[in-house]
Amino acid sequence: MNAPEADAPQELQFRLSVDEAHCDRAAQGLRVMAQYQYLSRVKRYESIGWLTRFQQRTRKVAPTIAALVFVAGLIVIWVGCVDKSVRHVYFVLAAILLLEALALWLLPRRADRIGASLRDRFARSFGNRAAARMDKTRRAVPFQAVYDLRGDLLAYMRIEKGQGTLGWHRNLGKLRQRGVALQTPGLLAIFSKPGRVFPALIVLTTEDGGMAAAIRALGWTIVALDPASGDPLAPAAVDSSGGDTRAADLPPSAAPMSDCSMNPRAP
Repeated sequence: MNAPEADAPQELQFRLSVDEAHCDRAAQGLRVMAQYQYLSRVKRYESIGWLTRFQQRTRKVAPTIAALVFVAGLIVIWVGCVDKSVRHVYFVLAAILLLEALALWLLPRRADRIGASLRDRFARSFGNRAAARMDKTRRAVPFQAVYDLRGDLLAYMRIEKGQGTLGWHRNLGKLRQRGVALQTPGLLAIFSKPGRVFPALIVLTTEDGGMAAAIRALGWTIVALDPASGDPLAPAAVDSSGGDTRAADLPPSAAPMSDCSMNPRAP
């Protein structure tokens, strides 16, 4: 899904102040990203030819199987009436068979509706679980987030009350081959592979597109999502927000690393 590797941009540092409103935007972004990833996985399964044909054939034979199971249930009831010593066992078995027959009879007519309902439920569940990952960050606001980008190495540091704590560092090159990068206002997330609903990397960003431009310059393709609907935005809308891939055109918020420190105690 990603473009071939390009020349890495210069070493850069990105700083931004994080407040509760930014965390709310990021949580909504994680919600729609998780739903987008889940639904993309569903679409891939739906595009598998043999699986689609199997489902269609199953729907055709389901009423016939339902009729056979229904007859089996009636036979079990008759046996239970004859053998009174274990009548309750036969009646329980008959009830199970009759319920299965009813389900098989109704399934072909309601399969699409049931499937859509289940997909919506799973999408909401995954979205809420992904958004909950911002809860811990929200409790820590306000603070300043600092991201140092050195080639493929991205490091995150949080500065609170004048003291910095190194949070994590990741090698983006290890994720590039199969990774998926998604973007919403105030957030950029990288997923380890298509269909993975929880991101491997969460980056809070400013609105000038500086971080996204730097990541694109490393050879990544970033899909921007609408934070309300979760639909991919048109490339023109992304480019107009400062998403050029050339390192020379990075916004002023991306400061050269030469005047920044990686020391976790740096102010």
